[in-house]
Amino acid sequence: MAKYVIDIETTSAVDITACGSWVYAEHPSTKVLCLAYADADSQDPPKVISVADKDAAEELPKVIGMLLSAERLIAHNANFEREVLRELNPAFGERGRWIDTATLCGMVGRPRGLKDACKSLLFPADKQKDTRGVRLIGMFSCQGRKGYKLPEQAPAEFAEFCEYCRQDVTAEREIYQKLIPHIDPYVLGQHDLDFQITDNGVPVDFAEVLGASKLYGRLQSEAEDLALKITGGAPMRSTKALREWTASKGWPLESFSADAVDAALNDEFMCSSHPDVAEFLELRKAASGTAGKKYDAILAMVAKDYRCHGVLVSRAAHTGRYAGRGLQPQNLPRGTFDKNLIPVIRDIAKRASRDDSLEDSLIDLEMVAGARSCGALTTIIRDCITPLKSDECLVVSDYSAIEARVLAWLAGESWVEDIFAGDGKIYERTAAAMYGKSIESITKQERMAGKISTLALGYGGGLGAFSRMAAAYGINFDDEAAQGIMDSWRNSRPKTVSLWRSLDTMVKTAVESGKAYVKLKNTQLEATAEQVAGRNVLTITIPSGRKIFYWSPKTVRLENGRAEVVVESYGSTGDNYAGLTPEAEGAHYSKLYGGKLTENIVQAIAFDVLLGSLFKLNARGLNIAFHVHDEIVVVCKRLSAEKVADTMRADMTQPPAWARGLVLATEPEIVDRYRK
Repeated sequence: MAKYVIDIETTSAVDITACGSWVYAEHPSTKVLCLAYADADSQDPPKVISVADKDAAEELPKVIGMLLSAERLIAHNANFEREVLRELNPAFGERGRWIDTATLCGMVGRPRGLKDACKSLLFPADKQKDTRGVRLIGMFSCQGRKGYKLPEQAPAEFAEFCEYCRQDVTAEREIYQKLIPHIDPYVLGQHDLDFQITDNGVPVDFAEVLGASKLYGRLQSEAEDLALKITGGAPMRSTKALREWTASKGWPLESFSADAVDAALNDEFMCSSHPDVAEFLELRKAASGTAGKKYDAILAMVAKDYRCHGVLVSRAAHTGRYAGRGLQPQNLPRGTFDKNLIPVIRDIAKRASRDDSLEDSLIDLEMVAGARSCGALTTIIRDCITPLKSDECLVVSDYSAIEARVLAWLAGESWVEDIFAGDGKIYERTAAAMYGKSIESITKQERMAGKISTLALGYGGGLGAFSRMAAAYGINFDDEAAQGIMDSWRNSRPKTVSLWRSLDTMVKTAVESGKAYVKLKNTQLEATAEQVAGRNVLTITIPSGRKIFYWSPKTVRLENGRAEVVVESYGSTGDNYAGLTPEAEGAHYSKLYGGKLTENIVQAIAFDVLLGSLFKLNARGLNIAFHVHDEIVVVCKRLSAEKVADTMRADMTQPPAWARGLVLATEPEIVDRYRK
């Protein structure tokens, strides 16, 4: 059966970047303007059907039938095509028919965006994404925007728009043809799983979100107005003006970052001697919170069924991990307001959703929370995720210390594995090993040192990593103490330290000779120099059989004669190497070393464990609302909640066949509202 690459261009009154493809697709103003398609396995020029061409438009039903009879439909960010075309014919929503080329790019460590993906794969100019898109989308797709036109009002430009659509298919087909031979068929099943979770959606308490958004907006506006009065008109976001104002008040501040504001407010002398500065800083803290934007993002994504769909971005990291979109469950603020008062704040927010109750709700909120009203609203953001039916609940289950468990299993650190198989007191027993003491005699300070070491040092981190982690817990060690703790931790984990060195040697050998192995107590890793899409790639095959891809690997010699492997990267700033320029536009080179490889491999294995559990739970028919790193959230009937929790515990703690001996633990929690 044939496979087709397709792309559509649309017009709508709603902003897809804010509301996501699900809400965009179901909005009555959204219409398809043109559809381009091509045989996925050929080089034939793509065909385009345009609504402006009446003769071509009459062929649309025939083309729709042809596409629906295909073995697979392929698109870039395929949720968009799937959801928009499903409005034309529900059969387009069937999960077994789609492949997403953006996800394919993520699977092999390339940027997910079509333009950047094509550049990173060094496609020739005729296979790149058309750069005219932004201008043409603004002209034909964005109803209500200045310069918006109907196709018949600008026929020449609309013809360009159709060619732009055709070129997208050309670029997407090139990605598919170049990458699909390197994709494990098992991994393709993730497409269908992702679509199922997208369809399930994240249920939210719409009234609570709407009311909280209104309250937060008013509080921020009032805080900004009052701050202007206190400072005599100094703009709240002008650092220069605020420096001058605080200096004029006798308490000069150089920075107004969140940490600097908190530090100043924690200074009792400043608060008592300069109350006007303290009041301003409290107002700035309230007005600078991000909870209002988070509520607005959730509101924009709420569909007709009162769920947010498409909140996860598949394969956002080359290790396999997801990112978030809109609601972004990975980045929900926790808040610090009194948890006992959360039901009260929730009820106030719900009342505020009614316009005639907003003023009274503001008064009630300030009576309960006072100056911490914004903080109270921040605390209930997670609380907004809740089943829509009174006879339903959430079952939340996250893996306990999964990265630490995987690291111990991978390195073959037997005594650490034994801890996880026993009482699980990894921080206490780590401290005991570091200090040479019995677990019963470990102090709180020593336990904290064990915890920070476990979290900060497993991937070869030095003093900087340890100190940053300690600071995050409000603890400061001097360099001598930190060095002593780090040395003790490494001495207690000889096989972990050995793993860093073995992986470093493995990649250097593979880059030079083409292949290398590392045999470990519980498994084996393999590094191979390969060609993908005509480019040099270093792959690491992890125990599940999946590969992690590192592009354009090279060996560089430092001035001290030491050899390092560097690879092409995107995102964070890379390392500078004289005379070494990446082939791909926008890329940089980053060092690939034992600790970094350990981190990547451990996170990839942890992801594969989670993915395996998602497959099992989905196959059992459980309603997975979303997942976050090492956590799975399911919606179920209250009457079956205990059974669902038992199922999740059993499935999630059973290691995959490729990870025999890996000790996993989770303890599902049954809740009415998400609060993790």
